[in-house]
Amino acid sequence: MHAYWDAVAEMIALGGFDILGHADLPRKTNGNGRWFDPEREAYRLRTAEIASAARAAGLVVEVNTGGLNRGYLRSPYPSPPFLRLFREQRVPAIVTADAHCAADLDGHYGEALLALTDAGYACHALFEGTHRGFVPHPL
Repeated sequence: MHAYWDAVAEMIALGGFDILGHADLPRKTNGNGRWFDPEREAYRLRTAEIASAARAAGLVVEVNTGGLNRGYLRSPYPSPPFLRLFREQRVPAIVTADAHCAADLDGHYGEALLALTDAGYACHALFEGTHRGFVPHPL
């Protein structure tokens, strides 16, 4: 887990992108806490560090439904507690399907919007063009 967070922190520091995707990808293979316990303080501290770094870098966090589409998870990435940390840091969010096939293009957006609402978001980001600009869009 720590190697992943180290890589994400380094990537944020290097910059050159607008959207932080797969913010907690290790959760996909962590069924029943196999590799780490997301309830432990160490996990919370690392995710808080990433949320803060994303805020400082001016990033948008991706709420990704790919794990739902492919049956790995019961909630989108990032996890509900992690998404709340992003909201507390005022990091905007965008919803994506991470579709690996056409059938998943509209998969589980309702769950993603519910996750955003539960985390305290009132809107999500929509990008227009390629000029690092997004506009808030009501949920």
